[in-house]
Amino acid sequence: MFEKKENSNILVLCFGPGFDLVKISERFSNVKLFGLDFAENFYDKAKSKLSNSHTIEWVRSDRWKGFGFPLPFQDNCMEVVFFGCADPYIPVEKRRYAYKEIFRVLKHEGSLGILTNSYPDQEKKYVKDKWIRLGILAHDFCESVCEGWQGFHEAVNSIKLFKEIGYHTNTVMLNASIWRLDKP
Repeated sequence: MFEKKENSNILVLCFGPGFDLVKISERFSNVKLFGLDFAENFYDKAKSKLSNSHTIEWVRSDRWKGFGFPLPFQDNCMEVVFFGCADPYIPVEKRRYAYKEIFRVLKHEGSLGILTNSYPDQEKKYVKDKWIRLGILAHDFCESVCEGWQGFHEAVNSIKLFKEIGYHTNTVMLNASIWRLDKP
């Protein structure tokens, strides 16, 4: 997904408890890593997991109010944006804007990595496995009690949205739960 280069900028968007930050900082030690989440309560939790939290540029929530607001970065400044498990929390009416903002901050030939589930499609083109389909439906049901939960999206609708914005869909794998989108 990512060619390791010195001084590359990687944004971990909606880092939550920090597991993504830990893995990326361990694997890519010579990159500039940015952590951004709109929920203040995650910063201390994420920092406590990192042995090198001082090397991460923490972008506080006073600079970004969440989905529907501009990301606090210049155009074309990130080689990679990693967006894990937050897609179902984007309000439906703000989803296009949120992905356009990510597209804006990605550099030419930059990549967006998304980790999320897709709602099982009726034709079983993207989510084929019976048990994964049941797991996604159970996850969607259980998570629906969480504040801000919007639900999973159909893979075909996500692909259409991403193409309309300008992304190239490079990879959709593991029953449409891991996505790689590229900015041409």
